[in-house]
Amino acid sequence: MVQQHLWLIEFRQSLGASAAVATEATPSSAQTSALSTATPPPPPPPPPRQRLSPRKANPTKRATHDAPKGVSQSSKGILFEEHWEEEAIAEGLADGSLVCGKLHVPSFHTDTAYVIPDEAGDGDADATWIPVTGFVARNRAFHGDAVVARLLWSPWRPDSTATNALDQGNQDVGSDRGDVKEEPLSSSETVSQVPTSQIPPPPPPLPPPPRAPTRAAEVSCSSPAPSEEKTTGLSSDSAEEKPSVKSARCRVVAVQERRGARGEIVASLRPPTRNPGSGGEARVSELRVQPRDRRLPAFSLQEIEGHTENCSREALLHSLAQSSVDLLCVVRFLDWPRESPFPRAQLLDVLGSQGDLEAESHALLSFYGLEWRPFPAQVEEALKSSFPDGSAAVQAELSAGRSDLRHLRCVTIDPPNARDLDDAVSISPGRAGGEVRIGVHIADVTHFVRPGSLTDLEARRRATTVYLVGKVYPMLPRWLSENLCSLLPDGDRLAFSVFFTLNSEGHLVTSDAPVFCRSVIRTYTRLDYRTVDGALSQDIGTACTEVPKDILEDLHSLASITAARRQMRLACGAVAVPRTQVEFDLDEDGRVEGLTQESGSSVSHHLIEELMVLANHLVATEMVQAVGTLTSSGGQEDALPQPLLRRHQETEAKVRKRILDLLPRELKLAAPAEGDLSELLAWCQQRQHAAAHEAVVSEALMAFKEAEYVVADLTEEELAARAQHWALALPSYMHFTSPIRRYADVLVHRRLAYILASREGTAAAPDPEGQSDSDSFLLDLKKAVRNCNAKKRRAQDAQLDAMQFALAEHVHRSGGLTIEDAVITRIVLPGQDAKESADSNQPKRRKGQRKALKEALEIYVPLAKCVRSVSLESLNLELVPPSTGEAHAEASKSTAEVDKRSIRVRVRDSDSIRDLQTLIPISVRLVTSQEQDVEGRIPRSWT
Repeated sequence: MVQQHLWLIEFRQSLGASAAVATEATPSSAQTSALSTATPPPPPPPPPRQRLSPRKANPTKRATHDAPKGVSQSSKGILFEEHWEEEAIAEGLADGSLVCGKLHVPSFHTDTAYVIPDEAGDGDADATWIPVTGFVARNRAFHGDAVVARLLWSPWRPDSTATNALDQGNQDVGSDRGDVKEEPLSSSETVSQVPTSQIPPPPPPLPPPPRAPTRAAEVSCSSPAPSEEKTTGLSSDSAEEKPSVKSARCRVVAVQERRGARGEIVASLRPPTRNPGSGGEARVSELRVQPRDRRLPAFSLQEIEGHTENCSREALLHSLAQSSVDLLCVVRFLDWPRESPFPRAQLLDVLGSQGDLEAESHALLSFYGLEWRPFPAQVEEALKSSFPDGSAAVQAELSAGRSDLRHLRCVTIDPPNARDLDDAVSISPGRAGGEVRIGVHIADVTHFVRPGSLTDLEARRRATTVYLVGKVYPMLPRWLSENLCSLLPDGDRLAFSVFFTLNSEGHLVTSDAPVFCRSVIRTYTRLDYRTVDGALSQDIGTACTEVPKDILEDLHSLASITAARRQMRLACGAVAVPRTQVEFDLDEDGRVEGLTQESGSSVSHHLIEELMVLANHLVATEMVQAVGTLTSSGGQEDALPQPLLRRHQETEAKVRKRILDLLPRELKLAAPAEGDLSELLAWCQQRQHAAAHEAVVSEALMAFKEAEYVVADLTEEELAARAQHWALALPSYMHFTSPIRRYADVLVHRRLAYILASREGTAAAPDPEGQSDSDSFLLDLKKAVRNCNAKKRRAQDAQLDAMQFALAEHVHRSGGLTIEDAVITRIVLPGQDAKESADSNQPKRRKGQRKALKEALEIYVPLAKCVRSVSLESLNLELVPPSTGEAHAEASKSTAEVDKRSIRVRVRDSDSIRDLQTLIPISVRLVTSQEQDVEGRIPRSWT
């Protein structure tokens, strides 16, 4: 990387005092360009990008808040060109001199940037990444912004009237960006130690400029008008000589849409340094914040919103004066003046000191765009005013004819500390011998959350409850989620009940049709998974002090029926991926003091899972069957005929290949060619160490296409073909059983209630004028569904990060942690990608993906549920070249066998040699760089 920067600087210097390709003055119709037949000498191709050695990198270096290298902060001149007008953009797009795309800044190479044209779809292997010629050439665009870029094949000279800011800075700006040495994931992580799942696709190397065309245009020092730049360096009659876009560079001339810096931005605010004798407090405008997203530059703090106590000017300056570490804060982008190297931001909230447990949790949620603030006071007040007492709501509903099911023995099974209990189950004898009638009872959230109410709008925005280690950020106010709606055994509750009949083999008895009703229930017993597993592990008839006798009998019956049903589903092609779970033990202050690993595939988990899956499937079936009976003129969102479903597209071939590529050669050759994915995983489990199999399962999960909520705006025939859930092997599926923590379930409850009311004749009469509103209702519904999908993914990412944060604390407080069952999942060798791409059986590399520059290992750590990539150099190891005989033997093997299966390494400066193989358990030690607590603060990650 350093060599490339030096080459770019030398190249710019060789072009003259102002021949940098980093920027161009504002296009003006009053200016003209001169064409010249002189061909500038092409620069030498850039040397391969080199990643700094972990030993050379400073792991404790803090993120800089300085200006880009070479840019004078004291200059009053113009640094960036004006963005082009729409007319000029349209003209440039028409003649091909401009291109629309997305600005991409790689997370671990923030000194470079690329424009990915809009024509390239997501994951397109042939996508062209057009390098941007420097920081100034980004022209105030952020990572992710929709931009318009000017294609360049020859050096660009800025306007001769350019100010001294550019004259002083053009020797450096364009190759490096000093202000964006963003804060790493942690003070101890190097590039080679970051989880593989967090590393984005590597950027392409800068391509060497093409041989100049015969009639190249030498751009003058005057800025040409857009209308006179149509040929982009070529004459109009030589289109066939125009260089390829793949060999172009570019600069940004307009930002069409701000995507990279919209919304709230989590950043660190560093206490300002004071010169001796300077006196006085710092002005807010002197402060700069560094976003946690390393792809964003430092921001200059300009305003304080001041809507919270800790966000006032006085409180901020006081906190900075008292703090010895950076403060975590939330800011909002304001603007980016042409004369400033820094975008300007407004301070919204100060979260606390970096490393503080609560501040880090809030920062994590804000980073992922999830809500961490308390519910607005008006929401809480309106809710308690409408529903001050749950018993009054129950009595009113019973009087209105709601089904009274309080005689059933309903039981809840949840984690021991859960407060938002939204599902309960019951069992009773069926009509025939061997049959049982099972009830799944779900909290009736929609009775309290009315469409369009303040509570509904807030829940719709949050979309999901977020569970971090020891913390819950609810979707609904706690007055509902932990009181009126939660199925606690302290009183009567409103519910939505589903009844179905199963026989002893787990089959659904169609002669006893499913029934849906709104009901009143009373939870008989509250249990947790550990208690149920312990009770079911004993023989039938054995007394259990923690579970009443009649409930224990019900549990044994449910466990037997659901086990049979699970086997039936797996035989029909359902995919089951067993995994363990890590539970952290916390002290009174919420600090981690220990951890335990639990199976997520226990009998109690399977019991609840099977009943919830079946209830969800029956509700989805009900909605699909109602497609032809509902109209779009009901005047409300619930009356739309389009069902809301959860779709999971089939990806078995991709997942199967991912698993086989990971297996050792002997297992890969012996693996069964027939059978479904579950059978392949079961076959592997019988032949692998438990840790190795967990690594294989983790790889399989990464290859799965994620399930998503969809508004199935399809015909009945299309629904049957396209609305399936592949992993569950069900023709239709939708979430119904967790309305306290998922807004999608709330939408389904409303839709099901409307369907039932329509059949009973109690639904609102169709509105003749309602058709005009149906389109807007449908658009709003699709928007809500997209938000549910996005927030669900973000919540999962936040939960994974929180787990790593808690593990880092545990490792730190333990003084390090030895793991005996880590496994190497992949061996990465320099040039490996190039060799693989030559193999027709290997997938095509993403366009521009760099080859591996160092030997590295990808290691799966079962305790952390993740893969970490670490170079041999950082492990103090070096690759041992094969002997002559071994080299001949390896030459006869395939590339995949040589590169991916095993290597021989030596401890540096010693004779100790060891063979390393994939999927063989090894011992590793987890550590953190922080040697001791600093004011009670904890490290953010482990390595």
